Amino acid sequence: MTSLITANSLLYLSVLAVVLVGFYSFVLYRETRREYRLSFGQSVILWLMRCAVALLVLVTLARPAYQHTRTEERLPVVALLVDESLSMGFPDSRDNPLSQAQSPDRRTRYHTAQLVAQKAQEKLSRTHRVRVYTFSDALSLMKELPHRPSDTDSPLTRDELFAGHPLPTGDHSNIGDALTDGLRELSGEKVSAMLLLTDGRQTGGLDLPGAAEQANAAKVPVHTITLGSEFPLRDLRIDEINVGAEASLGDVLTFQVKVTNQISAPLATELTLEERDGSDTQQPYKEVVRRKLILQRGQQNVPIITIPMTEGLRQFRFSLPRQPEEVNVENNVAEVSVKVVKRTLKVLLIAGQPSREYYYLVPALLRDPILDVSTFLQSADVDYIHQGNTVIERLPATLKDWQAYDVCILFDVDPNGITTQQLAGLENMVRTGGGLMVLTGRSHGLAKLVQVHAAKIRGMLPVEIDKNLNLDHDVVFDKPFKAVRTARGKNHPIFLSTTDQNVNEQIWDSFQKLNFWWYHPVMSLKPKAISLLEREGKVAGEASLMAIHRYDDGAVFFSALDALWQWRYPSESYDYDRLWTRMIRYLGEARLLGTQQQVALTTDRRSYNPGENVEIGLRVLDPALLAQLAGQQLYVAVASEAKDPFMVPLTLDAQGEPLYRGNYRARRVGSMVVHARQTAPDAPSDAKPIYDVKHGFQVRMQSLEEADTSADLKSMETLAQRTGGHSIDHRTMDDLDALLKSIPIEPQVRTETVVEEIWDSWPLLILFLVLVSVELSLRKWWGLL
Repeated sequence: MTSLITANSLLYLSVLAVVLVGFYSFVLYRETRREYRLSFGQSVILWLMRCAVALLVLVTLARPAYQHTRTEERLPVVALLVDESLSMGFPDSRDNPLSQAQSPDRRTRYHTAQLVAQKAQEKLSRTHRVRVYTFSDALSLMKELPHRPSDTDSPLTRDELFAGHPLPTGDHSNIGDALTDGLRELSGEKVSAMLLLTDGRQTGGLDLPGAAEQANAAKVPVHTITLGSEFPLRDLRIDEINVGAEASLGDVLTFQVKVTNQISAPLATELTLEERDGSDTQQPYKEVVRRKLILQRGQQNVPIITIPMTEGLRQFRFSLPRQPEEVNVENNVAEVSVKVVKRTLKVLLIAGQPSREYYYLVPALLRDPILDVSTFLQSADVDYIHQGNTVIERLPATLKDWQAYDVCILFDVDPNGITTQQLAGLENMVRTGGGLMVLTGRSHGLAKLVQVHAAKIRGMLPVEIDKNLNLDHDVVFDKPFKAVRTARGKNHPIFLSTTDQNVNEQIWDSFQKLNFWWYHPVMSLKPKAISLLEREGKVAGEASLMAIHRYDDGAVFFSALDALWQWRYPSESYDYDRLWTRMIRYLGEARLLGTQQQVALTTDRRSYNPGENVEIGLRVLDPALLAQLAGQQLYVAVASEAKDPFMVPLTLDAQGEPLYRGNYRARRVGSMVVHARQTAPDAPSDAKPIYDVKHGFQVRMQSLEEADTSADLKSMETLAQRTGGHSIDHRTMDDLDALLKSIPIEPQVRTETVVEEIWDSWPLLILFLVLVSVELSLRKWWGLL
């Protein structure tokens, strides 16, 4: 079609044409009146030629043009966006078939991305124009692949495709920025799809929802191919070992081992404990304990127990077996040193009558080399020499006298044989960290003791006793009963006869075969007490035969049985003796070790980036202490070197684990210290704390690419859904071929309107020059010039 570019000036051109016609008519009239008159034909010729020139001028001023539409078909574009950040150098998922098909040294996420890009370009370069981009903090065009007209044309190999980018090198993963930059660069093209090859772990830039919104507005589907697993890198490691700096010779030593499993769930493995002389590092380790474990994925605490039998500095090594394709095997082994010391516990045994239990109990205590035993038999004659390592003639009288003892045993005592002052000294000893063992018997019972010394005794006992229920010596006990451990009693240190769990169960199986005929009745268990042993098939609380609880800084143990001596047969004295010595050592532990063995304070890691969440854990190692803390709001103080503490509240684990948890946001770079300190409930503020522990961690700038090694499958799936694309990961990698086939192949139809100006052409110019030249020549020839 034709058009006038200056159509709005048509009126002016019309006026000009009229003026020119008049002007030329006037010129012609003047010329015909000259001396040499022109013929009519000559006048017409000149007039026509001048009109033709004028017409050409008018046409030129009107600028006529010829307009037509040009149509062009082009292949659509597919953009491959390959993440080249450092996190792509991590191993790919073992469940990815593409990764497993490669050699072991080419099983990283980046190598899998290269293989996917190669497969994609082999199929798509026949029907599309393929552009391959790499991105980290910015998008960069790596290669624009040539179109292959036929299958006989060989595609580029993977090495040719990634010749300039063989390994990932970027320090950032700005996925959102890469998408928006790609959309901007391809804004004039028909984009059939974008294929995003990444692990999905974004460290900065535009957020993914914003990028998805722009892609959706541009009607460009983003297909995400996520490399890596939703779990962190395959690693089985020992993060931390919590144990006191010192341990008692022959006592139960419990290690709290923090293990992280990022292999599989569940994982069947084993934890091996070995021991050697810490002063001779050339000495080989000897295996002490091997414990089989069933680990869930993530971090968990594993207690492992041993009984050190050698005095001095002992070095312990914990090891986990190496797992296939584990990224770090060095953290499968951890070592810790503990000083084993031979301590002496001063024990005072006060008994009312020499029962059969008494006759077996005293020798059992005297056989333990750790115990310094003194006994006082209330019914003995005045000149009786009391048994013991240290012989005493009378009971302690003052507070200072009582503080000389670590543990006191009240064995069916006569309440009239103990003064109120003496009982006050005993109570003060227990309150300040000592231990008390209350053993019942048939001679006096506890009702009388509670009546006479109600103010002190009732508060210290872990059970409630009916003070009006005196012993009836005429009752015949003709029905035996069994004593069984409670769920909490099975794992209590007092009932751990050996480090081997199977052997420990065998030992206690023999105990549960015993028949008991008498027990001291109890009304109920106190709220913060723990029942360790109960009558089989009876109601909890009233059925308690052994119980324990914390009393301020100390602990009190209660036993309602008087015939434990039966356990000597058929195993002789070993298990019987060890039960009593474990009770004594447990009760005296607070006095010997102070606050270091009561709790273990940890963080989930040793190093953090600013802004990361620090998970703080306070594990209570003593079940009785856990019961004592019930209902209390616990806090820890987190402070830097500037001494500006931040108080973090702790909450008890909802699953019943003896662990208090808290969270702190790392704010500043440097060394940080977590301080946990707690006094007993209702104790004055200046009282001695029941635990006082510290734990350090570092806050420093670290690579964001290593902060989280898992792939973000969920975010990539959401991105694909919001843009109308599909998401593929290690679980659905077999769908890759189907995805490539589903990409549209409709060509891009480009239409262009072409305007060719007729006036601005050589023929028109030549015609103008010819007319002007001929007109001038004729005028010259005819004598008009």
